[in-house]
Amino acid sequence: MTIALPNATYDDGTVANIAEHGSPSSLESGGFGFSMIGAPFGDYYPAGTELPGGTPEYYPGADLPDTDRIWNGQTAVMLVRAEAPEITADTCANVTGAQAVAAASAGLPTAPSGAWDARDLMGWAAETYDACATLSWAVVPLTDCCLAGFPFAIMLFHEGEYTGTATEEIYGRMPQVTRTADDAIEVTWEWVPDGGSSAGPFDSATSTFTWDDGEVAREGDLPPISF
Repeated sequence: MTIALPNATYDDGTVANIAEHGSPSSLESGGFGFSMIGAPFGDYYPAGTELPGGTPEYYPGADLPDTDRIWNGQTAVMLVRAEAPEITADTCANVTGAQAVAAASAGLPTAPSGAWDARDLMGWAAETYDACATLSWAVVPLTDCCLAGFPFAIMLFHEGEYTGTATEEIYGRMPQVTRTADDAIEVTWEWVPDGGSSAGPFDSATSTFTWDDGEVAREGDLPPISF
């Protein structure tokens, strides 16, 4: 099946509406639970964690702690995350921003607080990620988004492949990102100047990011304060 919140779509076309319950810390593994109308859907366990107590005797298989999976003890079903498909010129348009962010989320730096919204709950990646473009991006907030001063990460992609965050440092306030060419974007950050107010006016810094000879090159200014 394909899971793209809030739906799980089975191969036969059946769609189940699912919702997250609990928080990323609600399970010992650091995972979270899913439920659907009238029944549990399962608990998510990220790679590197084990099911508490292992799989029960009535389940014919073993746990697979080296991969992301969803375990439903009631139905004895384990869903294992498939490898991301190879992105080619023929398939790039079929890859969504949410899929790209989720697949590359392990490459995000440690969040300054809480956790990054690696499931694109805000839906921003759908508007900015383009697997067919030379350079595209996705702005990723924290899961408890989005107060004005919160940190944001900017994930960059070259023809759908994750190349890292735009900057090593993480900055606050929602960045303004615009496309200037197929291989270039412009990012503007704002911050409250010394003695200023959160109502503005703000100081700002702008950088241009360009795909150049196999890597992302940056020119311009950065904010003086990071998380």
